[in-house]
Amino acid sequence: MSVLIKNTNIVKDSTVQQLHTDLQSIITVLSNPVASNPTFSVYQATPQTIYAATLTTVMFNAIEFDTAGAYSVSDNGYRVKTAGKYMISVVVNLAGSTSAQGYLAICKNDIVYKYGTSITASQFGFVDNFTFIVNCVVNDLIQIKVYLSETDNTNSSSVGTIMSGAFVGA
Repeated sequence: MSVLIKNTNIVKDSTVQQLHTDLQSIITVLSNPVASNPTFSVYQATPQTIYAATLTTVMFNAIEFDTAGAYSVSDNGYRVKTAGKYMISVVVNLAGSTSAQGYLAICKNDIVYKYGTSITASQFGFVDNFTFIVNCVVNDLIQIKVYLSETDNTNSSSVGTIMSGAFVGA
């Protein structure tokens, strides 16, 4: 990609300085698009027990990729480094050892932000998923939680229980 800048007559020094600052910002974004558009994908590497009648944080303990280095395995969540809107997608795969009912929730700073669809598990298992746009400020912690009426386990793998997200704009 090339950027053509036409020579102009600029009178004020402050205008020149502002133009220089603006151009440096543009060059930084163009030369490093990954840093300006954080994306991540995490998954659950080991099964997790979801206990009855408890809003439980889903433990995504394996990182597929994280361009901003913002996912925290110890916090089981994404710690926002760039303020703006993020598209968050989630899939939770239950083993289906019960006929549990419940829901998925996306939480921001440990408070439910949005609910997903209701879950009805069966002996054959159940997969629930959702995608939401979440408006974030720096240091917000995004986590996924699940509530079930009966205790069940998740199925874990890089294609089973996953969360991914991407910065979509300011």
